[in-house]
Amino acid sequence: MKIILSKVLFALLLLLGFYGCKEQKAAEVVKVVENQESKEVQEVQQEKLITIEKTVLPIESKVNFNLIIPAYYNQEGEKSIYESINDSWLEFREVNGAFVVQKAEYNLSDPLMNECTGELQVGVFSPDEEEPLIYFSPDNSDIKEGELISLPKGALPFWTENVVEYVYEGNTYTFSSTGKLTDFYEYTTDDIEEPQMHKSYSDYVLYLSVNGKDKQEILKVDSFDGTFLQVLFVGDMDGDGKLDFIFDTSSFYEEKSIDVYLSKGAKNYLYLASQGRNDFSC
Repeated sequence: MKIILSKVLFALLLLLGFYGCKEQKAAEVVKVVENQESKEVQEVQQEKLITIEKTVLPIESKVNFNLIIPAYYNQEGEKSIYESINDSWLEFREVNGAFVVQKAEYNLSDPLMNECTGELQVGVFSPDEEEPLIYFSPDNSDIKEGELISLPKGALPFWTENVVEYVYEGNTYTFSSTGKLTDFYEYTTDDIEEPQMHKSYSDYVLYLSVNGKDKQEILKVDSFDGTFLQVLFVGDMDGDGKLDFIFDTSSFYEEKSIDVYLSKGAKNYLYLASQGRNDFSC
């Protein structure tokens, strides 16, 4: 009888051990599946994060006022430029380190022969000794007369290896760029004896990010020939408490190009509000 009970007890123990192992394996399998699902969720979240980080906002352009650079213009081919300025126009100039918008003071010169091109030209210039940076039409009512809030332009070039930052009203504006370096050399000027470095790029793209958010494409230049992007003004032109910018975007050493970027009414950070060009090549 004892032998029979022992066999029964032994059988029960084996049965319990079998079910215990089975449950343990099932639990282990479930645990592995749960970890795999968690890993897949994490990978999906990482993919979404990478996608968000790679988002680049597009260039915005809605030119809403005219702009003239003080210069000579061809009497025939560029008549629409110099004939557009009138007494309602404004000028943007730097006065003792401050930037001012005021009523335009200008003269149209008599036609003058350009000995290089053989064409007659008409000049748009100030009667003052110093020329304004630009003349512009009053079509954008957000730009008021008076002294503008401005920040130092900074000395750091907008080269692709540099990150240029401005801080205004608690917001950080970060410029970065991409492009292919095509030329570099040192040079000196009459004003600066210490050698300066010049770099030229092709396929140049300038980006802006505000407070570390998505980057927006601001401008593109196919190539620079003896020139490079320069910032001419950093400040608030349209009175919205955000930074606006004026850039010299000349891509060729025998031309002058100036672009005005404003923030008020932009879908993202900045939009191209006006641009002026002057070609003085032969």
